[in-house]
Amino acid sequence: MTAQPGLAAEQSLLGALLMNGRLDAVPPDLRPDDFGSVTHQRIYATMKMLHADGLVVDLTTVYEALRDRVHRGCRQCDRTSALRSYRRRMAVK
Repeated sequence: MTAQPGLAAEQSLLGALLMNGRLDAVPPDLRPDDFGSVTHQRIYATMKMLHADGLVVDLTTVYEALRDRVHRGCRQCDRTSALRSYRRRMAVK
């Protein structure tokens, strides 16, 4: 099965943003629903929220913000699995 078109581009953009935290470099009209992956939509929405609140946008703050919104005990509600994967990959590099 082939990956959804654009998924790699979404991952690259989110990964770059998580590495440098520069959401001001992203076009202001980019919205969470522009992402094809629901997980990516949630990650980007969280990043925008943190940025709007004047908080640092990095792997740790995004991970914690997503984790805090997860309905505990519900595996289907686990929104952080993709971010954990990014974190593991970044730690290896």
